Amino acid sequence: AASVWGRPKSLRKSWDTTKVAVTNNAMAANSMVLVTDEIGAGDAKKFGSVIYSTINGNSREKGLVGGGNEESKSWLITLLSTGEMPMNQFIESAGEKVKGGQEIRMLDVPAAGGFGAFDCIHHYAGGAEFSRAVCVAARRDCGRAGRAFVAWLIQNRDKVKPWVLETESRLLAELPAHAAPLVKRATR
Repeated sequence: AASVWGRPKSLRKSWDTTKVAVTNNAMAANSMVLVTDEIGAGDAKKFGSVIYSTINGNSREKGLVGGGNEESKSWLITLLSTGEMPMNQFIESAGEKVKGGQEIRMLDVPAAGGFGAFDCIHHYAGGAEFSRAVCVAARRDCGRAGRAFVAWLIQNRDKVKPWVLETESRLLAELPAHAAPLVKRATR
């Protein structure tokens, strides 16, 4: 996924880091996507608070010895993370309770299709062959898709907004009547 925006090795960050480093990574990714690899490498005990601070877009406020506060830092990002277990399972593995605010900020998207992570492998014989082709193309064309997408959004902004609103309305209408308020918020 990082290859959409640039070279994955330079964009991809690890959860095996400090909270301050996560803040710095979020600031560096301001107005873009922050791609983090392998949720299981992080500290499950602290992960819930890291989700809040990262997605809320504000650094921790710090008081100054002489009075007043240090200016806080802010950012606006989309967070994309990989992992072999869902976020809630990771937090619960440390004996912590998962909060609805964490689940709404970091949505789990299962990747299980008919061909490994893929539902469609186009003309390829199998999922492994398709995966290799995607990797080759991602290395060759890294960064092009993201720039092309942003250019398309700018050129089509008058069409995009109504499409987004229509899609949101359709998805909300498809939710069961008993859907939790958090599910409705995530759909928006």
